[in-house]
Amino acid sequence: MTAAWTFYRVTAALDSPLSGWLPLFQRKAWPHHGINRICSILHSTIVFVWGCGVLYQERALFRSADDPTYFGASMTVLQRPLLLFSLSYFLYDTVYVLIEWDPPTFLHHVAGLGAILFAFQRSMSGAELLAGLTIGECSTPMLHLRYFARHYATLFAKQKAAEQGQGQECNGGAFKTSKELPEVPVPQGICGVSFDRLHRIMEVTFASIFAVARAIAGPCITLSLVLNPRTPVLVKIFGSSVCFLGFFWLFQIAYLIYSRGTACRGAHTKGE
Repeated sequence: MTAAWTFYRVTAALDSPLSGWLPLFQRKAWPHHGINRICSILHSTIVFVWGCGVLYQERALFRSADDPTYFGASMTVLQRPLLLFSLSYFLYDTVYVLIEWDPPTFLHHVAGLGAILFAFQRSMSGAELLAGLTIGECSTPMLHLRYFARHYATLFAKQKAAEQGQGQECNGGAFKTSKELPEVPVPQGICGVSFDRLHRIMEVTFASIFAVARAIAGPCITLSLVLNPRTPVLVKIFGSSVCFLGFFWLFQIAYLIYSRGTACRGAHTKGE
């Protein structure tokens, strides 16, 4: 997190000399909450890779859910540092989402923090939390990469409209003057792929991974956690709360897909 923030501050300080070959990092091109999203991408990527490594090392996939040496067992030396890493991130992000007032994410983080803190207090149930974190964070990078792609696709469209003398009409006139546009033009995409196409790819990928993780894998882990007699009650409550919020977001995604489908069908009908 510190590295990401330092990187951004350095590029911001060197805005003029760097903008020629790093136009995406210009002040006027950089998205709102960009640094926080980079921190989230770093955390989720590290947790997913690290968590998979720990689960493999502990042969978790070859264990039964009622194995007395795993779920509900004492926290291992491999689980503890990963949970500490996530605890530090969630403490930071909880304060951030509270300041920005994002109630669902705030409740999600509070439940996660409660589960981790209680597990540390009892020095047990690290396996359940590690499995839940690994599954829960696997879709997060795509969520934020989707946001970045959409932001730059929109910025490029506004930029093109301004070049054609239509800046006042583009997207409701979000950019009232050309002064609000980046000094160095934002490219259409990266590596030969447009940001608009990247956005669509990231959107489908995120929705697919999120649905599998939160609607299938997550509930299975939560059910095993709830039915395990050795897992502390508070860990069960906090874990179930996180699972419930996952379904809340899943329903939001499903409703968004339905709304877009309805709008597309309506536009197609009018076109005929």
